[in-house]
Amino acid sequence: MAQPILVTVTAPHEDVAVSLAQAAVEQRLAAGGNIVRGLRSIYRWKDKLFDEAEVMILFQTTDERFEALRALLVSLHPYECPEIIATPITQGHSPYLAWIFENTG
Repeated sequence: MAQPILVTVTAPHEDVAVSLAQAAVEQRLAAGGNIVRGLRSIYRWKDKLFDEAEVMILFQTTDERFEALRALLVSLHPYECPEIIATPITQGHSPYLAWIFENTG
């Protein structure tokens, strides 16, 4: 049986985040995508330290849809190695969880 998950993705700016969220929701790979502005990311990439503004997308989906969502995001994302992390949703408001399942089938 499918389980609900939250998929976290970062993007370089809001236009990219909107494009990714729209594609995922249109293809029913995610029920929704929340775009969070104001993210500051400090990280190391190829032996260089970066301190950059980014935005985050929080996708509501299921574990059964994860691989297709991951493939879509990788194909559209401008980063060489995008952050795509899935976290199980162990509990939640039942009608909200039902909405996730209804919109990812």
